[in-house]
Amino acid sequence: MGERMTNLPTVQSSGEPALSVAEAIAKRRSHRHFKPDPLPEGLLDEVLGLATLAPSGYNLQPWRFIVVSEPEAKERLWEVSYKQPKILEAPATVICCGETTGWATTLEEMLAEGLRLGAYTEGYSDHVRKAAGPVVEGWGPDLWVNRHIMIAATCLMLAAESLGVESCPMEGFEEERVKEAFDIPEDVRVVCIVSLGYATEPPKAFPGRLPLETLVFWQGYGQPKA
Repeated sequence: MGERMTNLPTVQSSGEPALSVAEAIAKRRSHRHFKPDPLPEGLLDEVLGLATLAPSGYNLQPWRFIVVSEPEAKERLWEVSYKQPKILEAPATVICCGETTGWATTLEEMLAEGLRLGAYTEGYSDHVRKAAGPVVEGWGPDLWVNRHIMIAATCLMLAAESLGVESCPMEGFEEERVKEAFDIPEDVRVVCIVSLGYATEPPKAFPGRLPLETLVFWQGYGQPKA
């Protein structure tokens, strides 16, 4: 088994205090262009490690991340992602994939780790073995992985922002061509791609959000707060 992350980072690689969750959410913007400057040693691993702490049903962790950072690999992704410049410019772009069936191959490793850490009992582990497959099939594997991978991708972007790295999520790509270009198995879905790096320009102006009463209901759809 690979090394497990047991502690959250508290400082950026630059030594500056990391942003709080609230600060990262409020500050994050999508950036169109990036500097070629590389990320400091170890910082991308830190961001990815935080992204893997995202929640998932039964802790099945169906996300898989492909880091695209070498020039030749960037060219391949650029060609199948509508030739968006940020893919060539950013020091790294992450292809966020979802295992529709492959999660079953890591199920026992996950359960063993939960038992080791005292988070699971043998009884709960048996429950997961019996219930996980029917739950995934019940929702439909494609819908199920899309839900989970978008949670992990959001964690990826907020972790990056908190550690001083800017991002841009993209849905503009041809999934089958991405799979072919990066040897992604047929049963794995490509859900989104996220460029990471340092933007060439200040963040664009905040475009605002609809009022809370338009977006949030209480006790039923369309119901205002009492």
